[in-house]
Amino acid sequence: MAAHFRAYLDRVHICYVDDSGRGRARTVTGLIIPAAKWNDLMHRWLEGRKALSRTWGVREQVELHGNELARGRGAYCVSEEQERIFKNRALRLRAYDRMLTALAGCAALNVTTVCCPTAHMPTAYARFVEHLERWGPR
Repeated sequence: MAAHFRAYLDRVHICYVDDSGRGRARTVTGLIIPAAKWNDLMHRWLEGRKALSRTWGVREQVELHGNELARGRGAYCVSEEQERIFKNRALRLRAYDRMLTALAGCAALNVTTVCCPTAHMPTAYARFVEHLERWGPR
């Protein structure tokens, strides 16, 4: 029974999807991980979050937005003093790099992006799903 379940997990993937766009261009990006490797990815992510908390006082429960983080926007820290210091763009970029490094440490993680010349986000998602359907059987 356990071997059967393990074989199933090796075939199933989890995909976190995010979209972006402006004007007549849209992107859809997916972070794809085999379900059996999910715990490794989460461990690396949480260790990165703990490092941000220890170093700059970034609250562990706040959602990180890469765009805001890299551009010095958004409030992430526990105290106003920590937030004032963390507004420094160079520090924000170091935090951004720290989280990317945490994700990159998971060898099973795949990242894929589809870019579409459209202002219609459902069209971009449809192209992304088509891309995943081609990716899946490999």
